[in-house]
Formats: sequence, C-alpha cells, structure tokens
Amino acid sequence: MDLIVGATGYVGTLLTSAVVAEGRRVRALSRHPPREGVEGSVESVR
Repeated sequence: MDLIVGATGYVGTLLTSAVVAEGRRVRALSRHPPREGVEGSVESVR
C-alpha cells in the first residue's frame, strides 16, 4: 500500500490516479474528502 500526502491537490490527484491505474492500493492523506473515480482502491485518511 502506498501513502500519498496531499492526495486531493493537483499533483496528488494525478499521482493517485496513476498509482490506482497500476492496480496498487493507496492510503490518501488530505484535508478534503477524496474526489470521485478512485473509490475502492483508496483508503482516505483525514
């Protein structure tokens, strides 16, 4: 599992999408709820 800090920012969103597209699981740390399109593969941490 990969941890992405700032996952809902501009770069974080692109990085999260790329990592999920590779089939890897992500733990996303951000101040805001996750954006649409990556549910199921991303564990959101606030």
